[in-house]
Amino acid sequence: MKPNSYSGPRVNLSLTVEDLPLEIAEQVQRAQTTDPEMLRRAMVYAVTRNAVFETLSRRLPR
Repeated sequence: MKPNSYSGPRVNLSLTVEDLPLEIAEQVQRAQTTDPEMLRRAMVYAVTRNAVFETLSRRLPR
């Protein structure tokens, strides 16, 4: 998939994340300045994966 190939509406978003392990926080800060597109794709992946998991878990019998 090409970067920015999603054709839906877009919005800028600023997040505040608390209580990250120091090593992870440093990696995120570095990615914000060196490769913001990778960070954006990682966020899209994580949110999409979570939505799929929640949808599938509701469909499974308990």
